[in-house]
Amino acid sequence: AAYFATLAPDCPAHAQPYGAGCSSSTGVMTIAADRLAWIGDTFLATGTGIAANGLAFAVFGFAATATPLTQWHPGSSPTCNLLVTPLGSVWVPASGGLATYSLAIPRDLALVGLTLRHQFVQAELGTSLQLLSLASSNGLLSTVGAL
Repeated sequence: AAYFATLAPDCPAHAQPYGAGCSSSTGVMTIAADRLAWIGDTFLATGTGIAANGLAFAVFGFAATATPLTQWHPGSSPTCNLLVTPLGSVWVPASGGLATYSLAIPRDLALVGLTLRHQFVQAELGTSLQLLSLASSNGLLSTVGAL
């Protein structure tokens, strides 16, 4: 048809999982993108496998790592790794085994193409609020996009 156009981004946002999550007391922890990282929008990711007695933390940064969580707590499984070199972290309230994390992306063209890494780490607590173990999700590599 005449005057028909398609709008497609020159630099699309995307998210790619990497690595493997490990088991908490309720199952394997995972992270998945619910909304991609577009400039001027909010990136959303949900973590699953959060225990009822767990505190969930979203960790984000630019670089990858593979640091065993046993370095911080001996009760952690040897298969649990921190997959993000942390630039920052934030406590995220969990309910029903899920925690959703949001990160506002400023409307700045200089951010287009920037890659960010995300992961959930959980601290499971005992009845006396003692730390029982640490567990982690897989990693998520996201790229900031623009239309």
